[in-house]
Amino acid sequence: LLRAGFPLPDQTLTDVSTIHAGRELLIECKRPQRPTGIRSAIADAVGQLTKQPRNERPNALKLVALSLGKCLSDGRLLLHVQDENVAKRAIGDAMSVLIQPHIKDFHRKAGANVAGILAVGSLSMVHLGSNSPSTTTMQVLFANSQMTSMDMEATEAWYNEYKSNSFER
Repeated sequence: LLRAGFPLPDQTLTDVSTIHAGRELLIECKRPQRPTGIRSAIADAVGQLTKQPRNERPNALKLVALSLGKCLSDGRLLLHVQDENVAKRAIGDAMSVLIQPHIKDFHRKAGANVAGILAVGSLSMVHLGSNSPSTTTMQVLFANSQMTSMDMEATEAWYNEYKSNSFER
C-alpha cells in the first residue's frame, strides 16, 4: 500500500511490534528456504528495521528473527538422539554453523541499530528406544554487545509467548 501511495496510519512497518518486560520490541521475521538465502534474509530484515522512517524508535529494541527449520532439514531428516537436551544442543550447534558466517556482515550493516538475531529451528527426532517421532525446537540469540540482560529477558518473554501461538508452524 505504501509503495502505491496510500497513506498508512502512524505505526511501525515491522512484522512484530510489541512491549515485553517493559521494553518495546520491533522484530522483522524471515524464513529463508535454503542456507544460501540466510545472508539476504538478514540484509532484508536489517534494511526494513533501519531504513523505514516509521521504524525510527530510538528506545526500541530491534531484532531480526530467523526461522531456520527449512535450512536445517527438508523435512526428511530424522535425528536419532538420547534425549531432548541432546537434540537441542545439536540444533543449536547447527544454527550456529549456519549463522556464524554472516555475523560480521550483520554487524557491519546493522551497527548499533539492530540488537541481534534470534534464530529458531526445529527438527524431527526419535528418542533412542522409541519409534514415535517428535519435534524439538531450539532458539539461539546472537546479540550485539549493547544488548543488556533486560533486553534479553524481554526477547525471551516475547519468544515464549509467540512460540505458543504460531512462529514455527
